[in-house]
Amino acid sequence: MTFLGIGNLVGLLALFSLIPFLILFFIKPKAKEMIIPSVMFLSKGDERKNKRSSFKNLVNDKLLLLQILILGLIALFFAAPFLSVSSVDSGNVIFVLDNSASMEKHIESLKNSALDNRGVKNTVIIAGSSPRIILENGDSSETKKIIKKLGISGSKSAISESLFLAKEYFDKVKGEKAIFLGSDLIDTETEELLLQLNEFETNKIPIKLVDFYEGNKNNAGFVAIDLKKNGKSVAVIKNFCCEMKSFEVSYEGRKKIVTLNVGDSEEYEFEMVKGKSEINLLIEDEINGDNIIYLINEESETIKVLLVQENNDKYLESALEASGTIKFAKKSANNIKRGYDVYILNKISSLSIDAKNILKEELNLGKSVIVIGSEEGPGVRDYGGFLNFDVGEKVSGGESIIEEEVSFTEGLSFGRHSRVREVECGISCQKYVLAGEEPVIFVKPFEKGLFAYYGVFGEDFSNRPDYPIFWTRFVRYLGGYKGLNEMNVATGTVLSFGGDLNFKLPSGSKETGSSLIMEEVGFYLIRDKSYSANILSDEESNLERNIELEKSLTGENAIQNRVNKNIWKELLIVAMFLVILEWIISNRRIMRRDYSV
Repeated sequence: MTFLGIGNLVGLLALFSLIPFLILFFIKPKAKEMIIPSVMFLSKGDERKNKRSSFKNLVNDKLLLLQILILGLIALFFAAPFLSVSSVDSGNVIFVLDNSASMEKHIESLKNSALDNRGVKNTVIIAGSSPRIILENGDSSETKKIIKKLGISGSKSAISESLFLAKEYFDKVKGEKAIFLGSDLIDTETEELLLQLNEFETNKIPIKLVDFYEGNKNNAGFVAIDLKKNGKSVAVIKNFCCEMKSFEVSYEGRKKIVTLNVGDSEEYEFEMVKGKSEINLLIEDEINGDNIIYLINEESETIKVLLVQENNDKYLESALEASGTIKFAKKSANNIKRGYDVYILNKISSLSIDAKNILKEELNLGKSVIVIGSEEGPGVRDYGGFLNFDVGEKVSGGESIIEEEVSFTEGLSFGRHSRVREVECGISCQKYVLAGEEPVIFVKPFEKGLFAYYGVFGEDFSNRPDYPIFWTRFVRYLGGYKGLNEMNVATGTVLSFGGDLNFKLPSGSKETGSSLIMEEVGFYLIRDKSYSANILSDEESNLERNIELEKSLTGENAIQNRVNKNIWKELLIVAMFLVILEWIISNRRIMRRDYSV
């Protein structure tokens, strides 16, 4: 059903411009004496009486009616009229499409609904584990191709963050515009969805909301794994349904019956086989993607490290020896050799031309170089343009802050640093730990490899148990070493590479890039190594929606899911057509009068 509305009530004052026009019409002009034959009144007397009414004169005067209509349309233009419609399909449309795991059974309906609401220009945002723009200002044809290719991702759904990004695009777009949101509105990343929708409602932002939530909570699935190369690995199963469930778990021909009450979970123990394998939960429910775990068990090679230093560093050497997966050799700055996975330049003040050339060649092969800054002396500032970042003078530090939680910083404390080096690492720099305002641990791509900087000074951190843990993790990360739990990850995990790499997705498609968001469920092939991604999300497998959000989407105060379509262009077109029609009628009257004379 379509409703007419007014966007600017003050604009209706323009209708008062019709009043003087009508007053002038109804005021009778002064009679003018004329000599005419009396015979003319014999047959026209009754007709003349019927036409004396000014109102009838107004109705019968087509030219006058056209003029009043034109003035009325122009006046309505200033009132900004609109039609409240259920379909967008015009102007600029910013799509926010939820293709997360919980939308598995609604993906085709989502695509059809989106295709019916395409505008002249379209921007498509995917609400995965983080917002992702897959089309920007595309025409209708481009949008159709992109939306038709859309598949279920198996990831979480950051709906609030995606709407925030859509709002940024909305503010940039001029003219007629609207936001289209297609989702089951189960936001797994934040709890701000209701706040975001209410803000849209308050600010009169036109949003077409298509809600695919059905209220069916019949789901159970795997929510976590803990893998061990030797010994028992564990997969956690949870029942999200509203009643007790019994189902069969199968792994490599071995089966087990699991019975779970509402909300209960159970650990399923198993010993991993070599290579690729699958654990299956044999049950039919709302989400099939969380009923299977893809596993990869391939031995990773030992990381080969060249430690380049002038003096012995007992703390660092002990940390590398304790890892069990790192094999390192020590060399001086003038004796650097090729063939290592990671090169550590430990407080080296200068590098020879030959050393720089060797390291650049290794970086171009995808290797990594870690530069350890020095608290005393010039340190790495004398590398003669070899680095792609600048290290300056010592400045005040502060308490260490983990800027981004990753595998090599998780659960660690780096203490307080009184003095650190001032560092400028550029736009592509990924900062992980800060001291004050300066990065003390960061990674930056160089050619196909990675540069890393470590600027944590003093023996405070090196005396802690966290020190060897950090170095083991850091070198493994930069050397490409992957343990079982790093090769079998949750969907939404992001892998970053030093340069562009070719990789194969579970769907079979091949792509190239410097990073990869693992949103598909299944096996990936990267650098000739296999990885697996599984849903493993308590939030995504739980199909229960926020209670307050549910109330806001139903009842009398339901959040509006219609958009306002401006019709001022249509009014102007009609007004212009009537002006032309008025000119034709007026011109014909003049021609008839001239002809009769």
